[in-house]
Amino acid sequence: MTAPSSPRKGPPPKPPPHPDELTLARALFTNDPGKMDELALTYDGIGLYQTAAALRAHAAELRANPPSMQPPAPPPPPPPAGAPQCAPPVQGSKLAMVPGCRYRARIDLGGIECLGDETAIAAELEKRGFQDVRVYLRPAVLPADWPSSERQTASGFAKCTRFAEGTWGGALTTMARPDFVTSMWVAA
Repeated sequence: MTAPSSPRKGPPPKPPPHPDELTLARALFTNDPGKMDELALTYDGIGLYQTAAALRAHAAELRANPPSMQPPAPPPPPPPAGAPQCAPPVQGSKLAMVPGCRYRARIDLGGIECLGDETAIAAELEKRGFQDVRVYLRPAVLPADWPSSERQTASGFAKCTRFAEGTWGGALTTMARPDFVTSMWVAA
């Protein structure tokens, strides 16, 4: 005679993660195991334990075998003689954009925007008219000549700071400064 089984303790088992959900998480955080751990906590909180475990395993794999870092891009060539002079871009709430000038910016994001990776942010800036865009997710990877006064990060719940640089490829124009651009300047 077998003893009756005791009732199950803890949450009921969840179905395996939806493949698209895990693919999305990996795509968003491929190079940032810390962000994957944060997302795993969120999945634990909503009961997706297997997805959280898969994210943690992928984060551990990235820590053990980090992807190789690409060397920094060479600086852009100097503008040709007779090219427009690059002026400080911020004029109140407007940005003065000069073709061929290289700009740098500190971008503060919030909520779900913080989930975007370098590629998504660069694509958004390219849609707005920038070329040769580079995006940095944290101050530790900024170029050495990045001003120390522009290395601060946003603080608070669900806030993050990203850093970007790119060459303006549009026409000479003035545009409203987007809310997410905390500061912007001409790259030296």
